[in-house]
Amino acid sequence: MTIKWGPIYWNYIHMITLHYPIKPSKKEKDLYFNLIWNFINTLPCPTCKKEVTKLITNNNLQKSLESRETVVKYFWSIHNQVNIRLKKHPLSFRNFKNLYKSGTSFNLFSVRKSNKIKNIIIIVLVIIILFLGLKVYKG
Repeated sequence: MTIKWGPIYWNYIHMITLHYPIKPSKKEKDLYFNLIWNFINTLPCPTCKKEVTKLITNNNLQKSLESRETVVKYFWSIHNQVNIRLKKHPLSFRNFKNLYKSGTSFNLFSVRKSNKIKNIIIIVLVIIILFLGLKVYKG
């Protein structure tokens, strides 16, 4: 199941950090701190929640909220630690910035659109095969 919701969750975290204030006020830091913890507490996977909680606790979330740059690098690092644990390749910070700043990291609409196109192609191919099979059978 994590393969379905994982990219959406990471996309959300990275998008909010990329739009985090450059120089946040105390109130903004507190707001984001609570938002991130509430977000983590709603993860649908108990194991994931436990592991991410450990990573966040061990890596001082509060300190990362000093600026946009620090919070972006913080969650890039957390994401890479999760990827390494899952035996996936970590992203360089440069590739990470290119992927997320361009907004191409995960686009739910394009995934749905691509699935819809695949389904249409399959249906058309089945119709063609049935038509040709019927022609051969009759003929």
